Amino acid sequence: MHMIFRAIFAASLLPALAVSPASAQAPQPQQPAKIIGDWGVHCAAAASPAPCEMQQTATQSKTHRRVSSVSIALVPKQNRYILQIAVPLGVALSKGMKIIATGYNGKAMAYRRCDSAGCYVEGLSDAKTIDALGGATGAAKIEVASMNGRTVDLPFSLRGFADARKEMEDRAREKAGSAPAAPPATPAATAPQTDTTEDTAPQP
Repeated sequence: MHMIFRAIFAASLLPALAVSPASAQAPQPQQPAKIIGDWGVHCAAAASPAPCEMQQTATQSKTHRRVSSVSIALVPKQNRYILQIAVPLGVALSKGMKIIATGYNGKAMAYRRCDSAGCYVEGLSDAKTIDALGGATGAAKIEVASMNGRTVDLPFSLRGFADARKEMEDRAREKAGSAPAAPPATPAATAPQTDTTEDTAPQP
């Protein structure tokens, strides 16, 4: 999730979901990610209503292009979450997308926007939904429909989800001034990425 989108989205929140990232001027600098399992946790250097996120990105093995990403950020003052899921272009927008894992069968979510890099579900989520996803086991996937009607599964990993979530929440609350300061964590160099196959992306 781009930090600048999350900051603008969180600041507007919300009572209405009318903000577009097109209104952003420039990306905010980010602190280096801390890698926990298959998730990266990082925070914006500048002040933000949702200062930290946990994120995972899947890429194509040959081109290294993004196939999908899942990003979760906490808005500490509201105790709510901002969820962004990115998938490739070529999806059937009217079908929406779902997250499915062992013990978790999410509801269909509507796309909010598309750009040259893909299509996105973006919006607020409550703790109950994030709890349910964190309690799932086994392989997880984003289920989308292609323009030709074929169901396509985009896998992602839940390994390290609970610990990454705690790290993200603790750092977000610390930066928002709603929790005592904790010793800084040693950052890792990059956020995690997982390779996937060329034919994973939906084809129009």
